[in-house]
Amino acid sequence: MFGARQENMSVVEDVRKVLQDFLAPELRSIGTRMDALEMQRAEDKADLLRVIAQDKADLLRAISDVKTDIQHSIVTGNAHMEKRFELVVDYTKVLQRVDKLEEAQQSKSN
Repeated sequence: MFGARQENMSVVEDVRKVLQDFLAPELRSIGTRMDALEMQRAEDKADLLRVIAQDKADLLRAISDVKTDIQHSIVTGNAHMEKRFELVVDYTKVLQRVDKLEEAQQSKSN
């Protein structure tokens, strides 16, 4: 019985030695690779967040530029409309004067 027990202990020690010599380094290597992947993932996420922040800033700047252009167009458009209105008013006044002159001339003719 002592021989069987010694043989069993020998098998256990052999298995333990295989675990220490082969599996433990492999597990450490896998752990190191997983840590490196996690670190790369964190860096990629940080890069992505920076790109998103920059894109957001660019979009906000573009929106602001468009808003400014629209406001400028409205102001310019209003100025053009006011100028056109003034021309219409002036033209109407001229037509009224012409009508008065024609009436005056017809009155003199009669």
